[in-house]
Amino acid sequence: NDDFIFTSSLASNIINTWVSNINFDLKNELLLPAFLQEVGKFVISQVIQEEKKTEEFLKELEETKDTSYCEEKFTGFTCARITANIFKHWNLSHNIIFPIAFAEDIENCPDSFKKKAQILHIVKILCDIRYPLSDKNVEKALEKVVLYNFDVEHFINSVDVIKGVIEHNS
Repeated sequence: NDDFIFTSSLASNIINTWVSNINFDLKNELLLPAFLQEVGKFVISQVIQEEKKTEEFLKELEETKDTSYCEEKFTGFTCARITANIFKHWNLSHNIIFPIAFAEDIENCPDSFKKKAQILHIVKILCDIRYPLSDKNVEKALEKVVLYNFDVEHFINSVDVIKGVIEHNS
């Protein structure tokens, strides 16, 4: 629970710091999806525990370093898909559901949600629950920043600011 709260808060901080300088309205639209995009982790965790596959899951996760792959292998669904389906069931807005659902499936994302999904994908990488803001995850996120044509310097500066605040508050 603490890790979820930390990474969800971190996701909000990234949106506030990075995206607010890209587009203020976009920042406002993405704060809630960024904060909530990992809700499905609770469902996945419960399923894996009930099936007594926690050790097997953690071993696979350590070997592959690919959380979404492991989630899908052990439950049949990624966190993004589960979260999006929960929100769809609750009749939440497509502005929340679609960016979350397509954050790891950008090529199939409707064009009107693509930029939001790309940003959530980058945030998801940075906020990996096991290694939030690790150097390796910052590198992976930076690759996506370049791929999606976001401003690299602004992204790096934003990550540095967030890391500085975390260091200062530790």
